[in-house]
Amino acid sequence: MVHPFLLTANSRRPPKLRPDYARFGTSHPFSAPWNELLYRYLPSDDKRCYFVLRDPAVLRLVVQRMISGEQRARLTIEHLTRYDVALPWALILVRINAVGRGVPKPNATLYAANVDDDLTKDSQVDYAISECDSNQRPVLGYVQTGNFNLAVGHGTGLGYISLAAIATVIQRPNIRPNLTCVWMKNITTTRLRPVRISVVFW
Repeated sequence: MVHPFLLTANSRRPPKLRPDYARFGTSHPFSAPWNELLYRYLPSDDKRCYFVLRDPAVLRLVVQRMISGEQRARLTIEHLTRYDVALPWALILVRINAVGRGVPKPNATLYAANVDDDLTKDSQVDYAISECDSNQRPVLGYVQTGNFNLAVGHGTGLGYISLAAIATVIQRPNIRPNLTCVWMKNITTTRLRPVRISVVFW
């Protein structure tokens, strides 16, 4: 879905004042490329449509445990398919809370953290993020909406992550198995900010 506010605000700026999204490694500044993300982890010849998973039992007993890094819940895409062939195409609604100064903005990218990443730092600059191998820093999903929350004193938001992405990256030895803390990159920066994510139960 295209964010009309972002598109309108960008079109109203003079060309010289518009952000150079290519320099920031942002290929889709006005919409979240869900199909492109899913085809990184699923067969490209499968033309199923993605959907938002709302089953509270699956969210609590399966997804939440997978994100938390429980060893017994490290399910693969094959395991998910045995339960329901459409399950790998599910998107999971998550609540986003900034750890430091970062503020979630629409279409910001959520990345899995490497095992050697220091998520206690307020930020980390990655100028090669656009050229980064997806195996080195895989994309989990995108922010839908967010801003600074005066009630809690830090940035908060809502976003979606791919269940297929979760099932794939938790099998990789170079990725932190606990995905409750990940990196976020807004569309007009190369700076990665640590954020905490938690599943929203419908």
